Amino acid sequence: TMAPRTWVAIDVAKDAHVVLVDAPTGRRQFRVPNRLEDVTGLVAFLREQPAPVRVGLEPTGVYHRPLAFQLVHAGVDVVLIASLAVARY
Repeated sequence: TMAPRTWVAIDVAKDAHVVLVDAPTGRRQFRVPNRLEDVTGLVAFLREQPAPVRVGLEPTGVYHRPLAFQLVHAGVDVVLIASLAVARY
């Protein structure tokens, strides 16, 4: 398997997610409202990034579930990062 070329960190929230993309083409940060059409736009954006893409997000309540489902369904490599691991780091 190839090492990810594009890294994505998503801070999951109820109303909007904050996305940080670190790709060979540069680093970008933006907000994505927690609505299906906006998450679909995020998936389309990630498909345009240099592959392979790896997304890391912290499960937050139930707000991460629709986002994670859409990403996994689109074939994006998604890693859930436990809050305890983040606190210890």
